[in-house]
Amino acid sequence: MGKYSIMLVFALVVMLGVILPNVHSLGNRSVENFLNYSMQIQSHNLAVSGANAAATQIYLTPEWREGYSEVSVNGGRYNVSVTDYDTNKIRILSVGGLEDSRDTVLVILQGTSFSRYAYYSKVEGAITWITGDTVWGPFHTQDQMKISGTPVFKGKASAKNGTNPDPSLAIFEGGFVKGVSIDLPLNLDPTEQGAIDGGRVFATGDLWLNFVNNNVEWKTAVGDPPTVTALSDFTANGTIMLNAGNIHVQGVLDGRVTLLAKQGGVSSAGNIYIDDDIRYTHDPRTGASSNILGLIAENDVIITDNAANNSSVTIQAAIFCHKGGLTAQNHNSRPVAGKINLLGGLVQYQRRPVGIFSSVGGIPTITSGFLKNYRYDDRFYIDAPPFYPWTGGYQVVTWME
Repeated sequence: MGKYSIMLVFALVVMLGVILPNVHSLGNRSVENFLNYSMQIQSHNLAVSGANAAATQIYLTPEWREGYSEVSVNGGRYNVSVTDYDTNKIRILSVGGLEDSRDTVLVILQGTSFSRYAYYSKVEGAITWITGDTVWGPFHTQDQMKISGTPVFKGKASAKNGTNPDPSLAIFEGGFVKGVSIDLPLNLDPTEQGAIDGGRVFATGDLWLNFVNNNVEWKTAVGDPPTVTALSDFTANGTIMLNAGNIHVQGVLDGRVTLLAKQGGVSSAGNIYIDDDIRYTHDPRTGASSNILGLIAENDVIITDNAANNSSVTIQAAIFCHKGGLTAQNHNSRPVAGKINLLGGLVQYQRRPVGIFSSVGGIPTITSGFLKNYRYDDRFYIDAPPFYPWTGGYQVVTWME
């Protein structure tokens, strides 16, 4: 019996002699792996911190490009480079390090265009948002929002001067922030320069444009026969400017175009008239579409009072009114004309009327002009018509860790 006990003890000793070193080695490797993982996580967090610090600095000072060098944080460090990238984009590369561990974060910021707004106003005036009103994309006003009932705002909403009442019963599905200031640009110089550098410029008088897919029929006198020109020959970069007059537009567009109507010292100029439907060859709601239109008026964008527009009108475009708004000609005397079917976005200095309503039995009823059917073109959140006005700020379009 003693012999077998001795043999059992001997076998156990041998087994422990083999196992214990392996257990010890495994324990060492586990500790080493844990430390490496911990340092990698900390390096990653440092890289994220550097990227956030740079993005915040650009938000506060859009022209900042200095970056950061050897910034020490909790025993580690980060280095950040900030460079201009492509067209109106900024590239942030942040490298975080702890001892021998490194990690990087790449961020691409893109300048935000006013086309990103489903609705923007500088002055709201006396108009109230009421139950039944719905805005389908980003919303901002430099004024105070007057609220009655439960209007719905599908995208992120902001108002410099908050809401009245405050709080209101409005439904902000994308969130709401007050105190945010995003003012209109002082001028339209970048768009004008785009037309001068590689677009098409007309001096004075009115201009009539009828888009026929990738061609344009154009004239400068209402009684003249139109000239037909390939759109790419008419404007190389897609920008068309009338310096002192009004633009009349209609048709079906296959391309990327921005129209700019300037006042040019003529009191009745600087307007864009919608003479009939203006829409895309390829509707973005039914498939991929690269067609994009910007309508920029120094004053108003006006739906013409004519036979073509007396049974609704379709507008597929981003609308920008620097001193005015979207309105309907003779809105208070023309017949009830159906709906304004807008796919795009609307940026205006001040809301303009498009119709007249009266109360019949407590129910608002249209008596002249148009009802509104506005839908946001989601592409405009990151895309914009050529040389469309920018807000001066930036948004994140890529964040790679």
